[in-house]
Amino acid sequence: MQQSVVTLASDIGLHSPGANMLVTLLFMLAVSFYLYVEAMKAGLNAFTWAAAGFLLGPMVIPIYFMQRHIEWRKIVGFERYVLSA
Repeated sequence: MQQSVVTLASDIGLHSPGANMLVTLLFMLAVSFYLYVEAMKAGLNAFTWAAAGFLLGPMVIPIYFMQRHIEWRKIVGFERYVLSA
């Protein structure tokens, strides 16, 4: 009497559209929280990056890192070499 994982998951209702929407919403909230914290640490506008993370999801993470790098280079200067160990 061994049931597969798919059968058990469908028995508890994990394949319903509501569950998929809930997982998507929680994922978007996690991405927006991550970007909010990272933007606060970098001195960028945290609300803007949190909203972008909620609306666009993980697609905005590379854009955030590029923007953070550009803002840092504006402070340090584009002509300077940075050697990090």
